[in-house]
Amino acid sequence: MKYSEIKLSSNRKFGSFSTLILLLVAGYCFWIDHIPLSVVVITFAISSAIITAIKDSMLLHPNKACHMLAYIMAKIAGTFALGMLFFLIFTPLAVTMRLSGRDKLRLKPISTESFWKTKSPNPTKGSFKNQF
Repeated sequence: MKYSEIKLSSNRKFGSFSTLILLLVAGYCFWIDHIPLSVVVITFAISSAIITAIKDSMLLHPNKACHMLAYIMAKIAGTFALGMLFFLIFTPLAVTMRLSGRDKLRLKPISTESFWKTKSPNPTKGSFKNQF
């Protein structure tokens, strides 16, 4: 998916969300007794709420920047998660199977006349009735 294909949320929703996050951060700062920092963050939260209520078009560029940051973080996190899955699960499993001599895909050359698997006898017609 390209960044140009991503649909931005509305500026009002972005402003409301950022106000909520700033209020939560201010509450946490107040709770751990960082009063000056909580006053600064609450000032930003109030200004964000006022901008959202009066002229939410001012939040277009912060909204785009936030979405771009989220897009970049998703690209990095997805790649990292797939790499961890490969190197922590599939690679040790493959090494263990190779060391134990298991050849699940039958990749080792064998000296037989045919590579066809032997088949069990054909099922009877009666086994196809009342299957469930």
